[in-house]
Amino acid sequence: CMVVRYSDRKDKMEEMRINFLVLEGVDGSGKTTIARRIAERTNGIYIKTPGEEYRAIRQYIDNGTPTEAKLLFYLSSVFDASAKIQRILQDKDVVCDRYLWSTLIPHAAYFGKDLAELERFVAPLWQNLALPQNTILITVNEEEQIERLEKEHNLKILKLEVWHSTENQEILQQYEELIAEACNGVVGVPAYYNNRTGEILCGETNYETLKEW
Repeated sequence: CMVVRYSDRKDKMEEMRINFLVLEGVDGSGKTTIARRIAERTNGIYIKTPGEEYRAIRQYIDNGTPTEAKLLFYLSSVFDASAKIQRILQDKDVVCDRYLWSTLIPHAAYFGKDLAELERFVAPLWQNLALPQNTILITVNEEEQIERLEKEHNLKILKLEVWHSTENQEILQQYEELIAEACNGVVGVPAYYNNRTGEILCGETNYETLKEW
């Protein structure tokens, strides 16, 4: 893991002051399990973003809205969590599962946005955020994410690489029109098609959405 410090502190876990700790990382990396265990062992409070209040419209936001709407949706969940965290910190430590960087960095990577520009966009509001003493990045490769999903739900996801395979390109062509229609005219990479339900996901997505798909 990589430790990113908001203040000048040693980066050894055993010397880390919990108080307000953030775990960042992609879905399926195990950070939720780790965050819950840290909160339990330190008698702290576990918080995640987006919170449960956001679940009802999250799939629509991820798959049916412009990129600007996605950014504002996830930023709003961070500021909502920040307000809760500031209240909790009066009495308890907090371990947060995803925070600001899990909004800004994926948005920059997935949609080709400049991270520095996104930081400047958020900067006027930054002072209103509760800032963690330490942030830990948990990483995992895509193969492990898919393997975890397959084991949890007893299913098989067939991954087709089309750049160097004529056979896979021909398979893609069978679904290309359906995918483009569902994804605003674009066949992105990756794209997910469920043979059983016909449901389509466009581009990179989060682990929870992938499970629902």
